[in-house]
Amino acid sequence: MFLPDMRTIYFITMLINLVLATLMLVYWRTQKTYAGFSYMVLSTSLIALTFLLFTIRGWIPDYISILGANLLVGLAMLFRLEGFRRFVGVERFQRGNLIPVAVMLLTASYFSFVQNSEMIRAIILSVVVIYFIIKILYTLLTSTNQAEKPLISVIVAIHTIYVLVMSGRALAWLFIGPEMHLFAPTASNVGFFIYSLMNNVAMTIVYIMMNGQRLTNHLTVAQQALELLATKDSLTDLYNHRTLRELGQSELLRSRRMNHELALLMFDIDHFKHVNDTYGHAAGDKVLNLLANQALRTCRAMDVVARMGGDEFVMLLPETSAENAAVVAWRLQRAVAQEACEWEGNQISITLSIGLAALTPDDREFESLLRRADDALYEAKRTGRDRLVAL
Repeated sequence: MFLPDMRTIYFITMLINLVLATLMLVYWRTQKTYAGFSYMVLSTSLIALTFLLFTIRGWIPDYISILGANLLVGLAMLFRLEGFRRFVGVERFQRGNLIPVAVMLLTASYFSFVQNSEMIRAIILSVVVIYFIIKILYTLLTSTNQAEKPLISVIVAIHTIYVLVMSGRALAWLFIGPEMHLFAPTASNVGFFIYSLMNNVAMTIVYIMMNGQRLTNHLTVAQQALELLATKDSLTDLYNHRTLRELGQSELLRSRRMNHELALLMFDIDHFKHVNDTYGHAAGDKVLNLLANQALRTCRAMDVVARMGGDEFVMLLPETSAENAAVVAWRLQRAVAQEACEWEGNQISITLSIGLAALTPDDREFESLLRRADDALYEAKRTGRDRLVAL
């Protein structure tokens, strides 16, 4: 069976890893990436350099090719571990992970220049690689990042298989050592290094996908936050005036089409400026939130409560007659009057003026209903406050 020359395998592996490192570097510099990506770029670059040393072994001094390759492999796995640790949110660098690299370098030196044994060097290298892979597996399996779990599972599977392959190779060195020689053109050697290359390619692709998935998740959350800001009042978390107009127009058209009743309450706090001037704007904000919560507790799930601005609020009541809307208004006034706002030892009591408007056949647009409720509110304020006026 024809088997390619091992130097050719190493050279091709070096080139492909160099391409991977370059692609990751370009991605890192041009796209939004997360903590750990730089470590992964460095890890892939060191793997490419390792296979360069494999390729030119015998053409350069052994202390460079042997010790250099062992050191680069150890550092590459260390940086891969740190890349995953940073990605899942572990920021502290574990200096203890340098110990296996140092031990591997020392033993490689001894079994190269004192007692030459490629078998022992290879077994020790395999053990160190397995150590780092197990640390990677522990890091990923204990991660709480649920959004990336599917891709993390793929990474876990890739590294689990790699542990098994590296363990098998270490055992193979014990039983058929001479055939495992770095440049021996055997099926096991060729298969192992081709598998290692495919493993690294797959890991790199999935890692980039995982980074992209996190970016997508963050953009989705940011978009949802922007949509929330566009529809909700930032202080009270009620609907804002723009959303109210959209929902109101839709509800008005539905009510007209189904020949159903629709009522609108517009209310504000009597003498709210006095609250701000006396207790400060922070106290005024607390009063507004108290009113918003009271309004939500007073209405039904199908009703819409919105803040128009300042201390002016609106309650849209589908399937509600003017008489029933008046009952809702009365309940709201009573609830507000019974619950004073506590602020720095003071009890801030408030009352409401409320304007009521019910849907009529002449109401073609929500704005007309809104204007009549506003006129009713103005009349309530003009005639003494703390009252309900219907128009």
